[in-house]
Amino acid sequence: MRLQEDYLNQINKDIATMETTSVMGLNELSYNRYIKVKYVYSVISEMFILTMITLFITLIGMMIY
Repeated sequence: MRLQEDYLNQINKDIATMETTSVMGLNELSYNRYIKVKYVYSVISEMFILTMITLFITLIGMMIY
């Protein structure tokens, strides 16, 4: 699944960024919170898109019927 792959790559990038910023002395907790929020947001948006697609297909099906 392509989306999942991109997603994991993004998480790895985020982790790498976190490691470098923690060396710079940035607050890690806020960064962890940022990743968590980002994760939740992307999951919600993915669900929303899937729901929209499903509704659209259902609508087309009803029209054809």
